[in-house]
Amino acid sequence: MARVSKGFDERLAEFLNIAQQLFMKKGYEQTSINDIIDRMGVAKGTFYHYFKSKEELLDKLVEQFAVQTRQKVQQVIQMEGIDAIGKLNKFFSEVWNLKLENRELMTLFMKVMYSDENLRYRHKMFKTNVQFISPELNKIIAQGIQEGILDPVAGEDTPMMIFALGTYISELMVDLLREMEKIPENAEIIEQKWTIYLKSIERLLGASEGSLAFAINGERDLKIFKLGTTEDEYE
Repeated sequence: MARVSKGFDERLAEFLNIAQQLFMKKGYEQTSINDIIDRMGVAKGTFYHYFKSKEELLDKLVEQFAVQTRQKVQQVIQMEGIDAIGKLNKFFSEVWNLKLENRELMTLFMKVMYSDENLRYRHKMFKTNVQFISPELNKIIAQGIQEGILDPVAGEDTPMMIFALGTYISELMVDLLREMEKIPENAEIIEQKWTIYLKSIERLLGASEGSLAFAINGERDLKIFKLGTTEDEYE
């Protein structure tokens, strides 16, 4: 049978998809490059044509999600008849839904990046978000300044500060998520932490109190997020 020749982007997407499946099934540390190429049915040299290492493959997964997030922000930016506050609320909603849609990938990120020995990957996620998403968020902030409803305290660095707070709140949430099955009350605590996060962002943006109103349902959304179940299965 003749070998099927695939384009670079198609093969890259296949690598990322297969690797993600193996990482979720076996764990990131337990999955070897040989596991990935065996599942792919390609030579080891093909892997190294795309990635220098397994760590770089994980970096690409992080970057891929950041690109998807940026696309969501760009869609929000293009919406007409919505002020900057409305767009920011829409942004939070779209990103949260994107995370739920990619909950298996998010679970992988949590397992790898929030273990004590993988501080590098938390930093990678932060830097990638700043690189890909900050310029788009600054467009919404600029609209808010023009509308007179935003007065950011950190200027163009405001998105970076938002992501820094997000990294901190994510670490808190991961710790609470790990214990949520044993301590159901953690769902309420997570909602409280999220509310504090939104209030902090309001102050960074110079927005009026209560203007950022995107809420999460700790018991439903976060249990779906942690367990990787569908909403129908949870209900």
